[in-house]
Amino acid sequence: MHRLRHWQLTLGDSLDERCRFFRARVQECIGILEQLRCTRYQALPRLPIHGDMCSANVVFSGARLTGIIDFDHCCSDAAIRDITIALRYECADRRHCFKLDLQAARHFLRVYHKANPLSREEIDLIPAVAMADSAELFWWTIFQIAIRPTETVSMRTIEQPFKALQWYNRHQEEVARALRV
Repeated sequence: MHRLRHWQLTLGDSLDERCRFFRARVQECIGILEQLRCTRYQALPRLPIHGDMCSANVVFSGARLTGIIDFDHCCSDAAIRDITIALRYECADRRHCFKLDLQAARHFLRVYHKANPLSREEIDLIPAVAMADSAELFWWTIFQIAIRPTETVSMRTIEQPFKALQWYNRHQEEVARALRV
């Protein structure tokens, strides 16, 4: 939330359409995040996670997993964060990529559950983690625009994480219910 507020002030009166979009929506973003103060997430065990787990970052030889690449986002966090990020990349709705395809996500979690079962509490936290992740991506995108204003970052690129944040906020219970394995 501090980063969001900082960039809201830093962007000031920028006439850049993307910056105006960010400034016009950052308060709603912060308001949603303020509702998420979740001690349950803070109580989960921390371990090293990839932080950007998606098919683009795994290497296969035939059907065999042979490597993982791109460790820029590695950190110590709850395993459910890696799972939520993977769901964002691998189970996005085909028509509206800011939404989660609940059927694909449920299938993903069923397969994952065979190797590493998640508790009901962890599954119920997925919408909150997805909202926090969307807010972070919203901030990260405006940061990239601010430090490289001449690079082409489309309006869609800044809009998508904000739309995801709103969608998960409106559908928290439905998502959690649908994902319980």
